[in-house]
Amino acid sequence: MQKELRTEAEQQDNLKVVLNLVRSEKYEKQSRSSMNCRRPIRKSGTENSTVEKIINRERNKAAKLFLTARNTKNPAKKEELLNSSYNTLKAVADKYPSSPLIPKVYDHMLQVTKELAKLKKGEG
Repeated sequence: MQKELRTEAEQQDNLKVVLNLVRSEKYEKQSRSSMNCRRPIRKSGTENSTVEKIINRERNKAAKLFLTARNTKNPAKKEELLNSSYNTLKAVADKYPSSPLIPKVYDHMLQVTKELAKLKKGEG
């Protein structure tokens, strides 16, 4: 019984840490901290919300790289930017495969792949 109380207290402490990290936008740290909680935090939506924010942040980063590549005349630089965009998206897909946002990430990866194919054909 005392072990359960201690565990409950630890869970409450972990939850407070997680919520504080979310509020301060330290998403990566929060995601790791939430894994230490024994009671799933998903009930409150905190973990899912954090993962979505991370994924969206990385998608935005990849989108900027993609748009920069499209506006770049130098084929080598364009290929570098497109590869960087693809790798950013792939890292997200690998890290959070069960997120409902992953189909969008795969769609973006496909767009980058098409642009790379055009570049290799000499069309881009």
